[in-house]
Order: sequence, then structure tokens, then C-alpha cells
Amino acid sequence: MYTVDMTKAASEWDSLREEARVLGAAIDSKLHALNKYATTGPRYKAVESSHFARSKRSAFIQDAQEVEDLLKQLEEANQKLEVLMYKKAGGSSDQHAVRRYHDVLKDYMHEFHRVREVVEKQMDREDLLGGSTSQDGDTFLNNRNRSSELLLQEHEHITNTERMLDDQIKSAFIQDAQEVEDLLKQLEEANQKLEVLMYKKAGGSSDQHAVRRYHDVLKDYMHEFHRVREVVEKQMDREDLLGGSTSQDGDTFLNNRNRSSELLLQKHEHITNTERMLDDQIK
Repeated sequence: MYTVDMTKAASEWDSLREEARVLGAAIDSKLHALNKYATTGPRYKAVESSHFARSKRSAFIQDAQEVEDLLKQLEEANQKLEVLMYKKAGGSSDQHAVRRYHDVLKDYMHEFHRVREVVEKQMDREDLLGGSTSQDGDTFLNNRNRSSELLLQEHEHITNTERMLDDQIKSAFIQDAQEVEDLLKQLEEANQKLEVLMYKKAGGSSDQHAVRRYHDVLKDYMHEFHRVREVVEKQMDREDLLGGSTSQDGDTFLNNRNRSSELLLQKHEHITNTERMLDDQIK
């Protein structure tokens, strides 16, 4: 019977996710560079040399081809992830992740085709109007190269900073979540002790009602804990996939993370108080 090496599958899954994240960051950066063709360019003049128009078109075609190649690589990575998910019988979280990867790829492809169409129309108009002077062409290329260089440097700096912050926040979240999970286990044990004690002393209907109420409270806490953890983990997975975010998105993300941490701390305190109350009653 054919079996899947789960350790190998998990390693391959993580490797493919990292590849998709790196490709996504590269595509995002190059799409910004492509947008420069639409927002920066020569002044239109009635009679000018076509030298710069050809240079601009050649540079754009080359850059667009690089983006197209990256999109194909990302599509292949997504396909491999989907195949691997079925091989290792991935759960709902894996299925959700694969759908997210497909949605991100779809957004990138849509943006790429939009930018390419805009720039090609602009270059066609420049060709029709006669292009620009050689001096304007050299100035445009120099500005484009400098802007692209600064953009790439800024993108790399932001990506590195956000990755470091994400790692710190993820580590803190995992620690907080583990503490809450441990408290939930302690509360569950306290409930079990209370139930055993009730049977030992042949507790009446009021004791049975109290035990049921504690079970319901524990159930509510566990449901809320798993809900909060799932929301935050999905958000962190999305950040990993997209390879960072803009400053505004980063602020929103950090605020959401802080809110999630506050909720976990509130649950931590509430569970501790409830457990103390139960211990007092058992004693």
C-alpha cells in the first residue's frame, strides 16, 4: 500500500510556501517598477526622434517578461501545493491556504495585465506623436533606474523589518496561546475533580446544575480560544504568504495582533479566577 512520508510532505509543504512567499514579494516589487512606466515619462512633442520610444519599449518588454516568468513560477508552485495537499490529505486549514494562494496569484495577474495594457497604450501614443528627444530619453532612463533602485532598497528594508517584527509577535502569540491552553487543561481537570466529588458525596440537583454550568463555561472558553487562535494564525499565514505589508497595512495588522493578545490575556485572567473559585469549592 502506498503511504506518504508525513515528515517529508510537511517539509516540502513549508518549502513550497516559502517559495511562494519569495515569488510574491518579487512580483510585488517588479509590479511597482512597471507602474513607473505609466507615471513617469517624456513630454509629448510633435516632432522628435523615435530612439527613446524604442528604448523605453525595449526596457518595458524586458521587465514585463520578467514579471510574466515570475507569475508562471508562482502558478507552478501553487499547483505543486495543491497536489501535495491532496497527497497528505490536508485539513481545512491547508485547503484554505491553497485557495488564498490562488486568489493572490489571480490578483497579481490581474494587476500585471492592467499595467501592461496602460503602458502599451501610452507607448503607442508616444510612437504616434513622434517620441521624444534623445536627451529626454536618457533622463527618463536614468530616473527610472534610480527610482527602481530606491524602491528595491526600501522594499528590502521594509521586508526585513516586518519579518523581524512578525517573528517576535508570532513567538509572543505562541507563548500566550500555550499559557491559555494550559489553563484550559487545568480548568478541565478541576471540572473532572468537581464531578468526581459530586458523585462521592451524592450531590443533589443543585450540585449537578453547578457541574453542568462549569462544563458549559469551559466549553465556551475553549470555543473562544480556538476561534481567536484560528483568526490570528490565518492572519499570520497571510502575512507570510504576501511577504510583508505596506506601512498602513502593517499598523492595522499590529493593532489586530495587539487586540488578539488583549483578548487572550483577558481569557487568561478570567480562567484563573474561575479555577480559583472551583478549587475553593472543592476544598
